[in-house]
Amino acid sequence: MDVWIDVWIDVCIDLTSAIKILFKITHHAFAFSRRDNSGQCRSKRRGPPGEAEAQRKRVTFPNWRRNGIGLELGIEVSGEVGKVGKPLQKPLQKPPQKPLQKPPQKPPQKPRQRQRRKGGRSNMSEIPMCLFIACSTRDNTSREYIYTILKNRLLGSQVCIDTNILDVPTNLKFCSFDDLLKCADDLQKYDVYAYGCLKKIEKIAKEYDENIELKIIYQRQHINIDQYIRRFSWDDAKYPRNRSLTETIDIMINNVTKLTDEIQIKCSILNDLKEKKKKDIPKNEKNNFFFKNLNEILTPQIVSKSDFMETEYITTLIAYVHKNKIDEWLNNYESFCEYVVPRSTQQFQNLEDKDGNTLWKVFVFKKFSHNFMQAAKLKNFIVKSFLYDEKKYNDIMESRTKIEAEIIRQETFLRRMCLAAFSDIFIAFIHLNILRVFCESVLRFGVPPNFASFSIRINGESKEKKVRKKLYDIFSNSDSIGKNYIKRSDENDEEIYPYVSVSFKI
Repeated sequence: MDVWIDVWIDVCIDLTSAIKILFKITHHAFAFSRRDNSGQCRSKRRGPPGEAEAQRKRVTFPNWRRNGIGLELGIEVSGEVGKVGKPLQKPLQKPPQKPLQKPPQKPPQKPRQRQRRKGGRSNMSEIPMCLFIACSTRDNTSREYIYTILKNRLLGSQVCIDTNILDVPTNLKFCSFDDLLKCADDLQKYDVYAYGCLKKIEKIAKEYDENIELKIIYQRQHINIDQYIRRFSWDDAKYPRNRSLTETIDIMINNVTKLTDEIQIKCSILNDLKEKKKKDIPKNEKNNFFFKNLNEILTPQIVSKSDFMETEYITTLIAYVHKNKIDEWLNNYESFCEYVVPRSTQQFQNLEDKDGNTLWKVFVFKKFSHNFMQAAKLKNFIVKSFLYDEKKYNDIMESRTKIEAEIIRQETFLRRMCLAAFSDIFIAFIHLNILRVFCESVLRFGVPPNFASFSIRINGESKEKKVRKKLYDIFSNSDSIGKNYIKRSDENDEEIYPYVSVSFKI
């Protein structure tokens, strides 16, 4: 009995020791999972990869105690912290980490372009300009020599498009300097007037044909504006030089006014025809029935004379019925008036407008047709009287055809008139500017007329200042070209150039 008690006591002691060892193992495993050998928290101090696993494997216990426990209790304690049972076959590994991916890159954005202010216009869209200039040649300086200097200075610096010698006649007739001064003042006003007429005709021509190309008829050839200015020569057939300046100017202005008036008259006729077409011919054949003539809907291609009844006592009325109210019409039309032919209503097939309205016919006594229409109106039905007449339909179609043909004819004629009028008015406009150069040159340089003239084409007003600066440098120096220039201040604050200048937009 005492022996069994001793054995039981030894077993209890061994169990107590085993429990203490297990407690220590658990305690150390928890401690090592929180701290490393230096006693610092792992969240604050991280070692190289695999260091934590090596620290766990360093935790050992005396072999005698571990082996003794295993022998006495029949269990095996592994050498790794936190594991009771069979030894671990594989060391603990961290879960594989996904490689860091670069954030998706945004597509490269185009650099923001600087917005142009409203009302501004780039140089590419500027209206080309033309300068007519003249300088004195009293010092026997040749026109070709001056032209060479202009060409080298202006074209060499790329401030203008082109420069050419301008053929201004020097033998035009005038009575006196007072007459010349009056002509110079009048020409300045007529120049603006002719330019306005020119732009008006250009606008009319492009309203009817956006792709129209307005050219100048010169020596039986069609050339553009730049070519005409480059080849300009005085038209003695239209404007003989033996006439006085006053007569020549009057002929030019009368011709410009006459051509402009003729174009406006033809334009008014064409506009009247188009207005008539709008009234007589609907734009859309499928528009609402209420705004169309019934003769244009009930055509011989759709109905015939047998579909209508027109006698001494009975007439045919046409009702506009919406497709959603057809049943209401069929159930009530006979009650609108007692003098309605029973079961006489019938729908015209394949006729429906964009709003869903259909057309129906009904036979009523002619004497009471007005009463029927009033009763239908109270029920929100529109009913009209209609007399089928194939001849009337043919007359309408014939009128349409005539109007359309006349519009085409008038448009073609107006287009030709605009082409011819634009050419004649532009030629007169250039001749007016040539006369301005002549008058200004004679008034400045004196008689007999002895000057040289040139044309300079500029790509817009933005280049005008640069061209003016170059011209000032050429004509205001002390060499043979500019020695006759005397600088002075103008009382009216108008800019005075060392040369005669006439400018206009092309």
